[in-house]
Amino acid sequence: MRGRQDCHEKFERTVCVWVFFIVTAFVLVQAFKHIIV
Repeated sequence: MRGRQDCHEKFERTVCVWVFFIVTAFVLVQAFKHIIV
């Protein structure tokens, strides 16, 4: 899947990075809970 072209502006790129980070953290937390339980 290609990165979208509206992530060119510095601010928008930062937002994309934060969204990616938050989603990744959420997925890791869910997986961690699943492993613990």
